[in-house]
Amino acid sequence: MFTLRPDEQKRYEEEAGELCGCLACRHFRKTFGKTFRRSACFLEKLGIGEKAEIEIMELGLSEDRKSRSYYAYYLLAGELRGDGIRVFEEREDGGLYAILTLYRKDSERTSFPWPGEEGEWFILEIETLLPAGDLPE
Repeated sequence: MFTLRPDEQKRYEEEAGELCGCLACRHFRKTFGKTFRRSACFLEKLGIGEKAEIEIMELGLSEDRKSRSYYAYYLLAGELRGDGIRVFEEREDGGLYAILTLYRKDSERTSFPWPGEEGEWFILEIETLLPAGDLPE
């Protein structure tokens, strides 16, 4: 399915710039691992850290204002055989969920633009619904 290159992943993350400090991104980072421990553990076992993050997009509050929808994208060093491969899914009470999917850099199945790294890289997309928290509108 996929092969990671841990040394190259580590180098990329060490050289990555600062993480976005906006409220939405900070909320995602703070809440995702607490809400979806198994998903966070899966990422940790693969050696994927916060510095692999290339974008977090908050899509807004749910109608009942209890949850927020996010897409988060991470850049991974390695080879992906296939495209749009769902590798992990977790569901919690209250309709909260996390879906982790892998996409090739030339995929037409995700709208995220390729960040420009050369070589064999692919994208991890996290689609999730998290508790809303106390972010201002």
